[in-house]
Amino acid sequence: MTDMLEITDLSVSFPGSGGKIPAVRDVSLSLAHGECLAIVGESGCGKSVVAQSVMGLLPFGTEVLGRISYQGQDLLHLTERELESIRGQEIGMVFQSPERALNPVMKIGKQLVMPQVIHGLCSETDAKLRAEGVLRGLGLDAGRVMDAYPWMCSGVCVSGSCLPRCRCFIRIW
Repeated sequence: MTDMLEITDLSVSFPGSGGKIPAVRDVSLSLAHGECLAIVGESGCGKSVVAQSVMGLLPFGTEVLGRISYQGQDLLHLTERELESIRGQEIGMVFQSPERALNPVMKIGKQLVMPQVIHGLCSETDAKLRAEGVLRGLGLDAGRVMDAYPWMCSGVCVSGSCLPRCRCFIRIW
């Protein structure tokens, strides 16, 4: 079986007044089905740039070299429309401040269920079961989290609540 996500020789440079500014050099990694990947490193080492490269969220003019393969598709050669069909449905990113990813006046459960239903991934019942399963797998009290507002939970709880929103998770620390 092939890896779900494979990054090979990823290099990213941003445009600067004096030329290219390298942000990431020759990063390679892979993520198999069922695995969770954490990218850990010092501030400014390129963790977020790697994840933003996978998501196709880098600013215009950024030079991205290498290969980012998701289930056999090279993400670097997809159109924006093709990326949009994968982003959020197949691949998601938990940002360094996940509390900003959730609406503070909407219960966490609704925020986990509705995107799956809106994207046509499954029924509301199935989406709820899936979200509860992921939360339990993270060691969280699924019932309590689903019925809570983001501001009622700890940072770990809020961060974990962002994971059921996608199938492939990249966590940045």
